[in-house]
Amino acid sequence: MIISKTLMIRWNGFTRKWYEEKGYKWTKVNEYFECKIEDVQINSTVRVEVKCDYCGEIFYPEYRQLLSARKIVNKDCCSSRKCMPLKNKEVNLIKRGVENHMQLEASQELFRKMHQTPFYEVEELFINKNLQLLTIESDYQNEKSRLLFICNNHLDQGIQETNHANLLRIKGCCNYGKGELSAESLKLDGNIVYQAFIDKGIIPQFKPEEYNKNNQMLPYICPEHKDKGVQYKNYATLKVSNHKCNYCAQEFINETLRTDINEIIEYYKSRGLTLVDINEYENKAKSTRFRCIKHPEHIQVSTCSGLENTKIPCEYCRVENSLTKLNKYLRSSLSQWKLDSKKSCDNQCILTGDKKFDIHHLQSYNAIIKESIKTLNIEIKDKYTPEEYINIKKLVVELHIKYPLGVCISNKIHNLFHSLYSKESSIEDFYEFKRRYELGEFKEILKDIS
Repeated sequence: MIISKTLMIRWNGFTRKWYEEKGYKWTKVNEYFECKIEDVQINSTVRVEVKCDYCGEIFYPEYRQLLSARKIVNKDCCSSRKCMPLKNKEVNLIKRGVENHMQLEASQELFRKMHQTPFYEVEELFINKNLQLLTIESDYQNEKSRLLFICNNHLDQGIQETNHANLLRIKGCCNYGKGELSAESLKLDGNIVYQAFIDKGIIPQFKPEEYNKNNQMLPYICPEHKDKGVQYKNYATLKVSNHKCNYCAQEFINETLRTDINEIIEYYKSRGLTLVDINEYENKAKSTRFRCIKHPEHIQVSTCSGLENTKIPCEYCRVENSLTKLNKYLRSSLSQWKLDSKKSCDNQCILTGDKKFDIHHLQSYNAIIKESIKTLNIEIKDKYTPEEYINIKKLVVELHIKYPLGVCISNKIHNLFHSLYSKESSIEDFYEFKRRYELGEFKEILKDIS
């Protein structure tokens, strides 16, 4: 079921004529406009909010894919493994009269022909591998048929199970023989492994004859870290390692990543940050506590390497940046709220009577946007889908009706207010500021503001 009533479409030269004929007014290339769902071109790739008719989950297919998927069965289905088989059954019932095409005798016969090897060849393969085949010919259908057997080389393992396709792939007699062959082919002479540990500069704590396989964990002592006692490493890891032991590797990493503390202090400063405790810094890969100059009340944690890969290092700055973008985008939808606010203040500043003024939100605009995002269960982020923008906009407009109208105050006074109170100030904050203004507290400050 389609949830979206409208979609955000971008103008382009190929679709301009279509939408103009539908009554939409051209603006410019790549600019979004809101379009009714019934007017959208059938080959549009814009994504639509849809509710799955089988499980009720919301998903976002392309509009053209949605229409194509409805050709046989007029239902919308998400891509989950639970729902797809249900719709496939309905499609098969209409097209073939069965729920699954493998229920058709023709499909079964084709499958058998594609996967069947003559039974006498199957028997020969079992004999060549020294296996006793227990399954009879009447129970054999194709390469995937279940075959029971006993391995003469591993009688203690009893009856085993396989199929012809699997038996062709494996080397050796059976699964147990396959494992033995693999281990034996990889096994080295114990003296070679013993000498490899010595060549690495570490002291082996095992005898050459104790070595069985490459992934065997072998004891050794690192001369650089004797205080750490016996450590363990297998030969496969030893071959690719550039360090004697794990402690040597960690020390190398720490030294490689470590940068002079003065350079680190300057780097944090250049990003608008300060370290909480200089002594905490070890290297670029270790987490360090810091404060943002704009948000010193919050202690944040990150690695220096992590900050280097982050455009805006402070999470509170990132939220503000996202809210600012949304703030600008949504302001155009508040025209009626602005008119009503101006009218309630007689189109003048309520403090000075000035005819040039800003409209101040008594209920913080950022707080309203946050409330809308939270209600819609959407996270604060840099980019939103057109559908998300529309839903946020609708809820923001509704909340502006719920909360008090704005008040008109001159630009100078408005700027002064926000320099003293946060962007998410309360109604009580404004009336406290108004009382202080009327008592003349800001008279001298306002004189100095041009």
